[in-house]
Amino acid sequence: MSALSEILQTAPGSNPLPLLFDELLSPGTAQLVWKGAGPGRGVEIRRAFSGLFGRFFARAYLERYHGFTWFSPISGSPYYVSKRLKVERQPGREFDLPDWIMAGPGVLAIGEAKGSHAKGPAPSSALPGPLRTAHEQISRVWVQKMNPAGVWVNRQVKGWGVMSRWGVETPARSAYHCVLDPDTDGEPLIGEELEEAIQDVARSHVALLLEGLGRADLVDKRASPVFSPQQVSATIDGLGERTFIGGIVNNFGFLPMSIDEARAVQASLPDRLGPTVRFLGLETEVVEQYRSGSTIKAQALRIDSSGPSLSSDGMMLAPLERINPFQSTI
Repeated sequence: MSALSEILQTAPGSNPLPLLFDELLSPGTAQLVWKGAGPGRGVEIRRAFSGLFGRFFARAYLERYHGFTWFSPISGSPYYVSKRLKVERQPGREFDLPDWIMAGPGVLAIGEAKGSHAKGPAPSSALPGPLRTAHEQISRVWVQKMNPAGVWVNRQVKGWGVMSRWGVETPARSAYHCVLDPDTDGEPLIGEELEEAIQDVARSHVALLLEGLGRADLVDKRASPVFSPQQVSATIDGLGERTFIGGIVNNFGFLPMSIDEARAVQASLPDRLGPTVRFLGLETEVVEQYRSGSTIKAQALRIDSSGPSLSSDGMMLAPLERINPFQSTI
């Protein structure tokens, strides 16, 4: 789910690569082990796969184990999260920017993901090269918040660098993660200022998701929906019935069809391919919080291998048989 959100935010309209995980990962293990020798042939292709999937895995790790819910990809310097919050490269520093400014209930941080396909065992003492680079990237940016006088002020937040080394079946090689957490420069954000910054990141996150779902019209009234608006209801384990805005997806991307049309297509597919046609959407309550300017709240994380799965940002991926069309309210 974290990977799906990442693709929607950074590459709207592209193939949802995370849906291919089942085809690439070794079955019967909870570890990050790829089938065979892993995806891709040649150094450049393996490096590309390791970087992309490393970003997915880091985001899932940060969401699950450190409470981060909302991610705003840093796309340049300065990067304005809002009119009062930005990330900027320190003057005279030339290096790649970190991946995200990210937030969760009570937390705000800078995040950098590193993927690796390097051979050999996990390092026992020395910091791996990719994490040394991540440390530089995090420590050499400023997170700045505008004060009441209209002056940008450096504010200290924690940074998270997460490196993922994939495992493979042939030759057998185990997977591992390495993590570090440097701070940025400035005075710590606390209290109301921290909550303001968290909500700024949350609003940026939701806006990017809506654009990725083809609903830029819910962010900007001048825009038009890319896909026909669809709203569904689904029963989430332990949470009851919820409603969602989104569309039909499979391994090739978004499919411009209604739920009834998707079910007809699914019925015509071989049994192995039928389950790949699913519904991907964002919880209506989160959309309403965004549009009304009220506090955006984190959702309960629910992962169900055979039913609807809900991530903490309100994104749901569900089998077609577990959703029902719902009269549009937005």
